[in-house]
Amino acid sequence: MFTIKDILALAVQIESNGEEIYRRALHRNTSKELAELLFWIAEEEARHGEWFEEMGRGAAPEPVEGPLEKMARVMLRSSLEEQSFSLDEADLSRVDEADRLLAMSIEFEEDTVAFYRMMRPFLQNTEVIEALDRIIEEEQRHIEKLGALKEELTSVEDGS
Repeated sequence: MFTIKDILALAVQIESNGEEIYRRALHRNTSKELAELLFWIAEEEARHGEWFEEMGRGAAPEPVEGPLEKMARVMLRSSLEEQSFSLDEADLSRVDEADRLLAMSIEFEEDTVAFYRMMRPFLQNTEVIEALDRIIEEEQRHIEKLGALKEELTSVEDGS
């Protein structure tokens, strides 16, 4: 059995992983635009992690039960098996090519959004759901900005 606190602890870890890896990657980067973007995303990830920690402190410790628990376990297992969530395997701080770094960052952000969408049905407090929706929107904005910079760099490399 798992609890909402368990799910929130995983969300904190996801945000912490992202923040740490983005901060390490920005120090190895020569592109000012990419470094600024990585710094901005790292700051957002830190803020998201703090929000999930706060939510976890107020969450009930009781396990999710009954049919909801079974569905939650299947969804969580499926989500975790399909998503990477950890950038440690592909340490962005060691990636020299901006294009590859951006592609890996986009994948991480997409995995994060998928996980947060998976956990949304298990939340019951309207304010918490609205806050999670804002975080999902911010994560999607990360994807958009990373994608735009990737396109811009690809255009420059192609001479377009």
